[in-house]
Amino acid sequence: MEVKFYSSALKYTGGETSLTIEPGSCPDLLSLIEELETRFGEEFKKLLKTGETWLLLINGKTVNKTGGINTPLKDSDIIEVLPIVGAG
Repeated sequence: MEVKFYSSALKYTGGETSLTIEPGSCPDLLSLIEELETRFGEEFKKLLKTGETWLLLINGKTVNKTGGINTPLKDSDIIEVLPIVGAG
């Protein structure tokens, strides 16, 4: 599975724009978030779990339409981490 990071998310990944996760190591979104915490730290996990300033997409669909934090993941999935941008 591939995780892609965009925009201000890069400051939490040390500039890494994508990451390949070992097959079978993250069976659901929660375990993926825990893996990202291990790699990038507790602040990264807090940002993803609150969902207030970040948008998570699984194969182009928002997480709230896939089952939330318990969404099952497949090795072929593409997960995207994007900041929510507002305009006024």
